[in-house]
Amino acid sequence: MFWTAWSLTTVLAACCVVADLEGPALVLTVAAAGLTTATLLRSLPTPGVADDVVMPRRHLYAGAALLCVVLVLLVAALGRAIVFGLPLVGAVAWAAGRDRIRRTELVAATALAAVASAAGLGAGWIEEFPQEIWAALQFPLVLLGLLGGWALWRRLGLQDTGLAPSRLAAGRMRVAAASAVSGILLSAPWALTNLALAAEDHDAWATEWWSPLAALQPGIAEEAWGRVLLVPVAVAILRPSRPGHRVVTVVAVVVAFWFAYLHAFEQDALSAAVSTLLIGALFSLPVTFLWLRRDLETAIGWHIGVDMVRIGGAYVASAGLWG
Repeated sequence: MFWTAWSLTTVLAACCVVADLEGPALVLTVAAAGLTTATLLRSLPTPGVADDVVMPRRHLYAGAALLCVVLVLLVAALGRAIVFGLPLVGAVAWAAGRDRIRRTELVAATALAAVASAAGLGAGWIEEFPQEIWAALQFPLVLLGLLGGWALWRRLGLQDTGLAPSRLAAGRMRVAAASAVSGILLSAPWALTNLALAAEDHDAWATEWWSPLAALQPGIAEEAWGRVLLVPVAVAILRPSRPGHRVVTVVAVVVAFWFAYLHAFEQDALSAAVSTLLIGALFSLPVTFLWLRRDLETAIGWHIGVDMVRIGGAYVASAGLWG
């Protein structure tokens, strides 16, 4: 069912992009993308961690609702500047994990941080801060985000559950590369749907052939802090001792939609709500569950694929190569 939906959405979205279709055709494409997301979530492996029978559901959902409120208020108060505090959150998470730094994890985190930092120099969509500062921020953001998140994940007893593995951190470089490539290929229907929604209109800065390579920055950094770091931090707050899969899943969904809100909060209230639901359902949930139930590298590849197609579409349009 998943591959049928994947193929259908890819064809529909490609037709919308090539023929510049809008109206019913675009609505049908978005609906197909939603179906693809739903079937993807159903097709991913089930978690290898027991359900939480100690924490009542009402307490979990009340805690998740409170977490939503706190996260929204943080964005309202700090805006995107919130990311400047995340390296400190990563350092605190690593300290709370009470874990030694493992060599393979340090090498993986350092390599990913260096790539994200270099790619950040081309992040033309960043207007609030100088690009040099933004690029420099990516190194501690990714390094401490990954090390802190992995340490806290182990502290929570989740390292042997099969949830949120990293092939690169385990020293399996070939497998990690294969996962990243598979993630890029897997992203095709979502990437084309994003392009069909004219998301490239926000990327007028993409005027150089290398502009799409800037997608490496959010593809790596946002998975580091938006998934690897924030999910275990939120889980530790709600259920600090041996959390079950329901707690992990609920927190992952909350963080996914908050992540979507972070991309939409500057709009008016109604538009922000609609955009948050759309971005969350179509884009945040797939990449979140790919990270959680497949591996980090697949999620990074998927994220890079979606952003690279969007930026590439903007470059093609600005260069007069299409349309």
